[in-house]
Amino acid sequence: MSTQQRHHAGSETSELALSPASRRARAATEVIERLYLEIETLRVEADRAKLTESFEASLTSLRQLAASAIDDAHHLEHLDAANAHLDALATITADASTDPAAVRMSAALREAHASMVETREPTIDAIVAIQNQLLDPETFSAPPPEPFLMIGSRGVPAVAYFTNRGLAAGVDVAAPELAEFERALADDAPDDAPDDGALVDLAEAAQGDTADFVDRSAAMAEDPLDELTEGQHALFTDPAYQAGPEGQLAGLRRIARDCMEEIGSLGNLRLLDDDELCTDGQPRFEQRLLNNLDALVALGRPFVGPDGTTAQLDVLSEVIAHARDRFVIDPMRAFARAFVLAASGRDDAMRASVLAFRQSHPAAHEAQIHAWALAPGESVTRALTDLCRDTDETMVLAALKTLWLRRQPALAATLPLLEHPSATIRSGAARTIAYGTPRAKVIEALHHVVQDDDERVLLAACESLARLDDPKAVELAREQIQDELDDPGMLAPDVRLGFLRLVARGGSEDDAGLLQRCLSHAVDEAEALGWHGHLTHLPVLLDALEAQRHAHPNTPFCRALVRALDRITGASQHDPDHAHLLSEGSTEVIAQRWRAWWEQHQERFDVAVRYRYGKPCCFEQTLARLAGHTLLQHERRWIAEEWSILSAGQAPIHVSDWIGQQAAQIEMARLAIGQCAVLSGDGRGKWLAEGPRLSVALNAETHPGET
Repeated sequence: MSTQQRHHAGSETSELALSPASRRARAATEVIERLYLEIETLRVEADRAKLTESFEASLTSLRQLAASAIDDAHHLEHLDAANAHLDALATITADASTDPAAVRMSAALREAHASMVETREPTIDAIVAIQNQLLDPETFSAPPPEPFLMIGSRGVPAVAYFTNRGLAAGVDVAAPELAEFERALADDAPDDAPDDGALVDLAEAAQGDTADFVDRSAAMAEDPLDELTEGQHALFTDPAYQAGPEGQLAGLRRIARDCMEEIGSLGNLRLLDDDELCTDGQPRFEQRLLNNLDALVALGRPFVGPDGTTAQLDVLSEVIAHARDRFVIDPMRAFARAFVLAASGRDDAMRASVLAFRQSHPAAHEAQIHAWALAPGESVTRALTDLCRDTDETMVLAALKTLWLRRQPALAATLPLLEHPSATIRSGAARTIAYGTPRAKVIEALHHVVQDDDERVLLAACESLARLDDPKAVELAREQIQDELDDPGMLAPDVRLGFLRLVARGGSEDDAGLLQRCLSHAVDEAEALGWHGHLTHLPVLLDALEAQRHAHPNTPFCRALVRALDRITGASQHDPDHAHLLSEGSTEVIAQRWRAWWEQHQERFDVAVRYRYGKPCCFEQTLARLAGHTLLQHERRWIAEEWSILSAGQAPIHVSDWIGQQAAQIEMARLAIGQCAVLSGDGRGKWLAEGPRLSVALNAETHPGET
C-alpha cells in the first residue's frame, strides 16, 4: 500500500512532543492489556471485580499519559498517577491469590512499574530542555498548524483521519453468557450446546437483522452517492438532531453503525471462492466499502448543532463497541472493526485491533487477517512485525499470513522464525519471506530451510524459491513426487498436490510423463495437466474422462478434466460449433465428443509446443485474460503465480488485493513484457523452465548488483 496518499493533521500527539514517559506509557499499555486478559486464568478465590477495577484504572492513567504532550502542565501529574496505579495493581494482584499465575502476573506488573518509574528523571530533563528553548526566541519557532485535507477513496483506501485521542481498547474478562454460547458452538464442546428452545429464540431474534441485511445487500450495487444523500437527509430531519449535543451524537452514532454494518458485509461480499468468477460487480462492492470508510472519517469531525454547541463522535470507540455488541460469533463485525482500526493509521488503534483479535473466537480470525491485509498504513506493518515476536503461536501465524498477503516480509522479524520449534510457524515464515530483499539473502536462507525434515516446511520453502525463479524449487519438487510414486502415502495429499503444482507450473517438457503418472481422482491433478500444456496429456485426460462415464458430469473431478482438455486445446472457444464439449449431455457422451474432436483436429497441433487455449502459450495473452471476467478465482491465482516466477517476484500480482490495485499491477506486468520483449518471441510455446527468462531482464534493471 505504499502508493496510497495518507494525510494526518494531529490524529495523535506529535512524535516530537512525546516525552520519555509518554513513549514508555504506550509500550506499557500493551503489556498491561495482555496481563488483563489473564484474569480469567486465575483461581476462583481471586477477587476478579477488584482486579478488573484496578486494571481499568491503570490503563486509563497510562492512556492519559500516552496522550499527554511534554509541554502539558499536568504531564508529571499524569506520570505520577500512572505509577501509583501500577504499584497498587501489582500489590492487589499479589494478594489476590496464591496461584502461580497470579505471582507471575504480579512480577510482570512490578517490572512495568519499575520501567515507568525510570522515565521520571529523563522526562524532567526533557521538560527543562524545552523550557530553555522556549526562553530563547531566536531558536524557537512554533510550526504552523497543518490543515485538514480529506481525499476521497477511489478504488483503494486513500485517507483515514480520526482526531480522537486516548482510545480505550476494551478487555472482556467477564462475559459468561456469551462465552458459554461460543463454547457451545465450538466443535470440541458438543455437550455444552444450548437446547432447541434456546436456538429457536436466537433464530427468531436474528430474523430482523437478517431481513435488514438482505435489503441492504440488494442495494449495494446502486450509486453510493444516493444513499449518502439520504443519510444526510435522515440526520438533519431526525428530531434527535434538534435535541442538543446528546441527541446529535445519537444521530451520528446510528449512521456510524450503519456504515460499519455495510463495511462488514461488503468485506465479505468481495471475497471469492475458488470456483467463482471475478465479475464487474466486485469493483462496485469495494468502492461502496471505501465510501463507508470515508463517511466514518467525516462523522468523526467536530459537529456544530443548530444551537451552536459542538459535539464530536469518537468513531474508533464506536467501532470497538459495535463489534462487542453481538450475541453470536460475527466475522463481518470483526472485519469492520479490524479494517477501520487498521486504516486509521494510529498505533493505539492498531494495538486495540490486535487486542480484540486475541479475545475473538477463532471463527472470526480469518476475517480480521483479511481486513489487516487490505488496510493501508505503516502502523499495520509495525504491529504485525511486533507480533512475529509474540509467544502465542496463533498471533505469530496471523502476523505471518497477513504480512504474506501484504507482501511485506519484515525480514528482521521473520528470518529468526525459520528456526522456530513449531513446524507450522517455520512454514509460515518460509512462505512470507519470498518477497523480501535482498533476494540473494532470502534465497540463501531458503536453501537452508529445504533441509528441514517437515514436509510442509519443505513445500513452503520450495514455493518461495519458485517465486524467486530458483531452479532448485522444481528439482526438489520432482524428487518428492518421485519418492511418493515409489512409496505411496509418504506425503500428505495436500502436500503432494502442492509439489505437483510446482512441477506443472515451473517445469519442462520432460515432466509430462511424471505428471501423467500422478493423475488419479483429485481435481488439482487434472488442473495441473491442463496448465502444463503438453499434448501428450490429451489421451490421458480422455481416458480418465471415459473412466468417469457413470459419474455425473457436474462432479468436481469431471469438471476439472473437461477444463484441462479445453485449457490445452481451446476447442470450445475457437470452434463455436463445439461449445457443447464442455457440459451438454452425460459424462459418457461428453467423453465421446471430446475423443472425436481430438481425432479430427490433432494434426494441427505440434507435440513440441506448449499450448494454452489452443494456441502456443504466450504469457502476454494469458495476462490479458487475467484482466477480464472470464476466469475463475483459482485460475487467476495460477496465472498470478506463473507471472511471479517469470518476474522473480519483482512485479507481483495479488488476486486477493483491491481490484483497482490489481488493475495497476496487471498494467505494470504488461509494460514489463513490452519492454523486455522476450515472451512474445522466443518464449512463445515454451515451458517456463525452458523459455527466455523475463526475470533475468527485470533483475538486471532493478538489482544491477545481484545475479
